[in-house]
Amino acid sequence: MQRVLNPDDKEKICDLLVALCEALILATDPRRIVEDEAPAAFALAEDLGDSSRAARACIAALIASVMHNIFLADPQFVEWAKRADRHAKPDTVERAWADWALGAMKIGAW
Repeated sequence: MQRVLNPDDKEKICDLLVALCEALILATDPRRIVEDEAPAAFALAEDLGDSSRAARACIAALIASVMHNIFLADPQFVEWAKRADRHAKPDTVERAWADWALGAMKIGAW
């Protein structure tokens, strides 16, 4: 039997987890993103030292938080926003989302 995915291929696993987060946003399963998939993707991305992947996981979690109506009162939103701020590179979509999240935090007086 041939393996489809090498269990040691952290880059591919991280990419698949981020893609799953993005797909779950469309499938409207935000809690699963925030509680399970985004944290797993983020942890792998940080282990890899890959800020781009980490930022994408953060953005998926932030969008899921908004969809789940927890962004105005949940400390998880604040943590994801801070993580996104650390990892988002200038002049990227992820930077725009991170800046939006930081602004939302200020409006919410966190």
